[in-house]
Amino acid sequence: MEILSFGVGARIEICTAALQGMNFSSDIGVRRLIILPIPTTRDGAYITGTETELSALLDLLDEGTFLAGYGIPRWLREAVISRGGGVYDSGEDETFLLENAKITAHGALGRMLTETGRDVSELTVGIVGYGRIG
Repeated sequence: MEILSFGVGARIEICTAALQGMNFSSDIGVRRLIILPIPTTRDGAYITGTETELSALLDLLDEGTFLAGYGIPRWLREAVISRGGGVYDSGEDETFLLENAKITAHGALGRMLTETGRDVSELTVGIVGYGRIG
């Protein structure tokens, strides 16, 4: 299977490397996997962190293509499906959103503890945030 990733950062690199190390069965019907960043786009025109236009993905979409991202614009999802491909938008997956919020909260708390050099048993901690982390 061909794995293409767009975007920058550790999440994209780790995900791509992990998937490339797996042996996928040809029975799944996916020939090309396209991994997009979280969020997929900030302006509706370009892939986040790149100068690649979302419309450039249209040339890669056909039957056997699976597109995965977060906040994939409706027009792009519809284009994938109309060409016989599949789409997974983690922004529409409640289980993913809750698990991602937990991991992010743990990471934020871990960073605070590391930065202050304190042990969690010494602290009363309150996390105030906007969205699922809060």
